[in-house]
Amino acid sequence: MRRTLVTITGMIVLLVIAYLGYDLLIRALSPCDAVFEQTSVQLGTKLEVVQTQGAVFIGREKIQDLTEAAQVTALNLKTCCIVLNAGKVDSNQFLQCKNTAKEYETKVDTVISQIEGAEKAQAEGKADVVEKAVGQIKATIREAEDLSAELQGRVATLSPADGAPTQPATGKTSAAEPSPPAQPAVGRTAAAESSLQLATVLRQGAEAVERDLRYDVYDAKQDLEGRRQSVIYSFDAAPLLKLPPGRYYVTVQHGSAGAATEVEVTPRATTAVTLVLNAGYLRLASLAAEGGEPLENELKYQVLGAPDLEGQRKEITYSFAARPLFRLPAGRYVVAVTHGNAAASADVTVEPGELTEQTVVLNAGYLRLSAVAAGSSEALTKNLKYQVYEAKKDLDGQRREISYSYAASPLFRLPAGEYYVTVERGSARATAEVQIEAGRLRESTLQVAVE
Repeated sequence: MRRTLVTITGMIVLLVIAYLGYDLLIRALSPCDAVFEQTSVQLGTKLEVVQTQGAVFIGREKIQDLTEAAQVTALNLKTCCIVLNAGKVDSNQFLQCKNTAKEYETKVDTVISQIEGAEKAQAEGKADVVEKAVGQIKATIREAEDLSAELQGRVATLSPADGAPTQPATGKTSAAEPSPPAQPAVGRTAAAESSLQLATVLRQGAEAVERDLRYDVYDAKQDLEGRRQSVIYSFDAAPLLKLPPGRYYVTVQHGSAGAATEVEVTPRATTAVTLVLNAGYLRLASLAAEGGEPLENELKYQVLGAPDLEGQRKEITYSFAARPLFRLPAGRYVVAVTHGNAAASADVTVEPGELTEQTVVLNAGYLRLSAVAAGSSEALTKNLKYQVYEAKKDLDGQRREISYSYAASPLFRLPAGEYYVTVERGSARATAEVQIEAGRLRESTLQVAVE
């Protein structure tokens, strides 16, 4: 007992020393080094949790991308701090950098929470919930990477101080995904004589798009593999980019819509270019039954393109939001919606510069199952397995399983129709046939013979 107390005391002393040592290290660093160190350590600690728990769901490659983006975020926040201290930007600009880095950290927290939800669903045997959770995790990681890129773009527009990095930090050096190079450094006097003013419209003659844009500017010349060298990018709606005279290749992305053009930047002048997306918007909503209220959760939307030679449609984009807004190239699409085990689809046409609104009726109802001990009202809550089957048997006398759950009182979202349900507890088993109506909740309690 005494040895245990000594060991615990020793560990506490070591922890205190380590904390004080780290605190002294932070104090000894320059303010910007301290910003980098604190951000890097905070994100690193959280990413260790993601790596430990999340690899089984999203793979190590996704985690590596998230880790690299975290390092880039910390480095770019440090760069922003250095430029601030040099008097090149004001405190509000630094605060914008800091807020973007904080949003990135919040996304990492969300990823951790979603991974924990996936682990819980996996332990309960809810394969459909796990699949949905994995999709949400990947979507959040993409949002985090976009925030890291946004901070990188913000830093690219700052005038670097002497001794500060001349380009935003990047974790990617592959030629396939070129990072913004040091030249031309935005804001330098060498590039001040010529500039490129960009804007984007959904269709010819329409008003300019004011948000959710990303511009990329490349050298027009391609290498032997058909790739171009990245010059600079921006998330501003109408950026004014200072560039040396020359020919460039410009792209813009707005949701799933995009456009590209080559442009000649002339000396001592501002070259104005407006890119036309030929795109529109699609707003979706879903109803369980005709005339019902719009559904608010447990939805997945997919926007599918034209079928290939084998009749398969490629997924253009997707969302788990209740009423998502998609930005799409003009054209015809198929929208697929799932709500638990209920699904429906609809054909839609997106017109240039127009908002198309589509409501999908799922013809779905709800089934809440519970179990009690036979001959009593005692609710059973543990060691249960519920299964839902189609009521109709096939030619072999078998029923097709629709869904299952290990929860104490699961809620199933099902297409309207007849079903055969079972519950098992050890060797005991109970069954029932139920009718599900669109837009309605059916509750059924099964009596299990408990030994």
